[in-house]
Amino acid sequence: MHLRTVLPPGTLVPIGWVADGDPLLIAPPERHEEIWAVQRELDFPGYIWGLPRPVPSPAERREDRCPRSPAGSVDYSPATAKTGSSTATSRQTPPEPCR
Repeated sequence: MHLRTVLPPGTLVPIGWVADGDPLLIAPPERHEEIWAVQRELDFPGYIWGLPRPVPSPAERREDRCPRSPAGSVDYSPATAKTGSSTATSRQTPPEPCR
């Protein structure tokens, strides 16, 4: 079942089938073109994210929120430092991944 779909009480959707729209379309996934025609009008990216079609790829959306730092600008490998008579290993913590 897709967002913005009206499923009347008592309506059954077979396992693995798709329910879309208002008026309702119940179809097996093999009817992709017919399903897509309904889903396109439901405008998932516009309704959820306010984005026009064509929707940017997930990587493009991530780049907008999480620009990459210049290559090699931070070294996250362990570094050895002398502290008195012992040797300590310190590591700079990498940033949290963008989601």
